[in-house]
Amino acid sequence: AQRTREMGIRMALGASPAKVMGDVLRRGLAMALVGLFVGVPLAMLISKLIASQLYGVGRTNPGAFIVGSILLMVVVVLACGIPARRATRIDVAAIIRED
Repeated sequence: AQRTREMGIRMALGASPAKVMGDVLRRGLAMALVGLFVGVPLAMLISKLIASQLYGVGRTNPGAFIVGSILLMVVVVLACGIPARRATRIDVAAIIRED
């Protein structure tokens, strides 16, 4: 909702809705990847504590890290893609007239 005006102006200047959506998804995925590159090594460092809290989970359970990372990426795509898709369907002229 905060970037709807920006997306409308970009489309008014000639950007396609697919390009605008791609930019939004790229930014969201970049932030998520930074989080993964920081978070996964930190999680591995504290995996001893994690293993003591969960039954049947090994000290370095790659399955848990992989499933968690994939789930995070799915949530990021949905969290960025759904609002971006909705914003690209707005009337560009109405956005520009609001000023």
